[in-house]
Amino acid sequence: MKPITRSLAEFIVGSPASAQPPELRAEANRIIIDTFAAIISGAGGEAAPALLDYARMSGAAGKVPVLGTSLMTSPEIAAMINGAFGHALEFDDVFSMMPGHPAAVILAALIGEIARRPVSGAELTDAFIVGYEVAARMGIAISLEHHRVRGFHATGTLGGMGAAAALARLRRSGVEGAAQTLAIYSSFASGLLGQTGSEMKAFHSGWAARNATAAADLVASGLRGAEDILEAPRGFFNAYGTANSRIERLTENIADPWAMSSPGVSLKKYPCCFAAHRGIEATLILRERHGLRLADVAGIECRLPPKGLVNMVYSRPRTGLQAKFSMEYCFLAAMLDGEITLASFADAAVLREVAQSNLRLVTCHEDPACEEGIGEASGEISGARGYTQIAITTRDGARLEERVAKAPGTPARPLSRAELGAKFEICARYAGLTEAATRAAGIELFACNESKDLSGLLRSLRRA
Repeated sequence: MKPITRSLAEFIVGSPASAQPPELRAEANRIIIDTFAAIISGAGGEAAPALLDYARMSGAAGKVPVLGTSLMTSPEIAAMINGAFGHALEFDDVFSMMPGHPAAVILAALIGEIARRPVSGAELTDAFIVGYEVAARMGIAISLEHHRVRGFHATGTLGGMGAAAALARLRRSGVEGAAQTLAIYSSFASGLLGQTGSEMKAFHSGWAARNATAAADLVASGLRGAEDILEAPRGFFNAYGTANSRIERLTENIADPWAMSSPGVSLKKYPCCFAAHRGIEATLILRERHGLRLADVAGIECRLPPKGLVNMVYSRPRTGLQAKFSMEYCFLAAMLDGEITLASFADAAVLREVAQSNLRLVTCHEDPACEEGIGEASGEISGARGYTQIAITTRDGARLEERVAKAPGTPARPLSRAELGAKFEICARYAGLTEAATRAAGIELFACNESKDLSGLLRSLRRA
């Protein structure tokens, strides 16, 4: 059997762009637009000052922009900050079989290439598709236990593999170069789920983008790693996988279908952990349908598939970041405010007395019945299989129920072009762009697929 690392490298370099159907490229373009929005929003996040200060302290000089800011820095530092920005507000993509958020890692690494030389929209889309396929395949092959049992943050560990692949594709590195980029990145892969609810979780995305950039540049400089690093006895899968990992799935029927098409990618409507989205939607539906307000509510009960609470680790959050991983807060805020927005996760919003004193109203239970017989055999995380049910008990004794199987933004309920445009506007304004600059950047962004040189897009996404 041909070595897995080399087989994957051959796919990265040799898969013809003509094998990417128009609908796949259109979907990739939607994800790219969404990810640029997520990256720019991070410039308004709480971690931004520390990251920008670090960039200045490093003394790194360069011509790669940090989006949403005026900073220009080196490719590695820019990839690190842009990648961290993209995950900072939990507003980026979700690939449920990874599980993780590879888009910001991949795009942050590719931004450095756009700044170095002319890159067309078609080239960006091609590299992004190939990189995403590699990240997705890594997740499928290594199994959910990499994330759930071993405690690795797959966005950081596996997303960086996708970024390394995308860079090798865009640079036309050849089979040897692609294999070596994967090999060198393998020794950089990191990220622990124990950082959930802290600023470091988002930093994993940036660190992965930075490490993929470094790996590609080190290969170009002549550094070499083990050519069989993925399958070696002391290689990546042995170190990061479990007994249920199946390395052969990495290249077996790769791109048939493309993971971006099936099972597909979710783009977030709400800036919080994806596990909460179906319950948020159900709560908002009940609120509107019955004209409910918090004063009417005696209790909110959530039922969801087993392991649906594994990432929702803060029942009594005290910060905005913690609240993004709190079912209790997400559902309560939806009932209290009638919406879930970036403002919902400001520290001040979370610490409102009316919020803190009523978190006790929300209870959550994992229930096998919510899997509808699907179970973990589907390979998807609980937030993507089965359904979530919200039951609201009113103070006059009524019990109101709503079940949601597919959250908005999932492949079954994709965000419309108008919704993507609105999301970009929200993200750009959150980063501090003016209304005029936001409008101009939006025009550039939605036309990026047709661009012959994307450097103008990067300029439009900077602050003056």
